[in-house]
Amino acid sequence: MPKAIWSACDDDDFGRVVKLLFFTGCRRNEIGALSWSEINLDAGVMTIPGDRTKSGRELQLVLPAQAIEVLRQCPRKAGRDFLFGLKGNALSTWGYSKLLLDRRLSEAGYKLKPWTLHDIRRTVRTRLGTLRIKPHIAELVIGHSAHKTGVGAVYDRHDYADEIADALAVWANALTAMVEPPPAQSNVTPIRRATG
Repeated sequence: MPKAIWSACDDDDFGRVVKLLFFTGCRRNEIGALSWSEINLDAGVMTIPGDRTKSGRELQLVLPAQAIEVLRQCPRKAGRDFLFGLKGNALSTWGYSKLLLDRRLSEAGYKLKPWTLHDIRRTVRTRLGTLRIKPHIAELVIGHSAHKTGVGAVYDRHDYADEIADALAVWANALTAMVEPPPAQSNVTPIRRATG
């Protein structure tokens, strides 16, 4: 699924949103309404305030280099804080943009089962498990806090920021290898001329 969808993304707002969904595991509106004030490109940190997350808690992610590169490709538009969308608003053309993406997938010969943007989030969480990221870290990556309930929430005050950053970096490298495989290596070994 990741390679097909990635390859069908255009170099536009929606394509960048989809790529960031893959790199972060965020919800579509968390990325679609992303603003420049929530991004520190120099530090590589994205901070989504609690009033924009489903849990109501701030989500701070140290982004992998690949995600930062996607963000650097976003054109800054004068007088607006949102990275994506039209006329100064957050991205709102979800249905139409997804329809165009599905059409490109079909034209490229990909036969995917019906899917939603939220399936990307599920894919990220599943792949984190496949990469042997500890479950409680994988949950924190996508903004859940399964381990911080009850007694755990009282006694465990660690924010796991470094572990989350490491997990995202591991996932970004695996994703990049999937969607942009390195060029094939030649199996021909050049013969060196003997020097006398």
